[in-house]
Amino acid sequence: MSRSMMGFASLLTLMAGAAGDVHSLAIPEGDIEALKLAALGGESSAAKRLYEYYSVASVQYEEGNAWLRICAENGDVVCEYNYGFILTKSAESEERVRGKYWLKEAAEHGSERAVEYLKELEAAPEKKRAKLDRP
Repeated sequence: MSRSMMGFASLLTLMAGAAGDVHSLAIPEGDIEALKLAALGGESSAAKRLYEYYSVASVQYEEGNAWLRICAENGDVVCEYNYGFILTKSAESEERVRGKYWLKEAAEHGSERAVEYLKELEAAPEKKRAKLDRP
């Protein structure tokens, strides 16, 4: 994921209200490895917890985005939407295409926000969207 996208994960977490108390996102040192194993094994709640921790509590955006991707892969509709949203804001056209994929997945899993955002994307011409999304 491009460097210009690193702050979006934190922004999305804040928008979702998960960062109301940053201290509540802290993970005891001994629990991180267990959460990683659970997330890699398919547990979306563990991946989401790691995404929130790395994106907000420890401000490690690349690591946070890696766990956001895993959370989306594990089938969490909120993570599918958030990851898709982040990718559609990329300056890289391949990432924007992949973002639409994740938004479609979220829409298929019941996300009305994804449905609405996909409509917005379809309404905007590709060239205009690429110009607007560049930093």
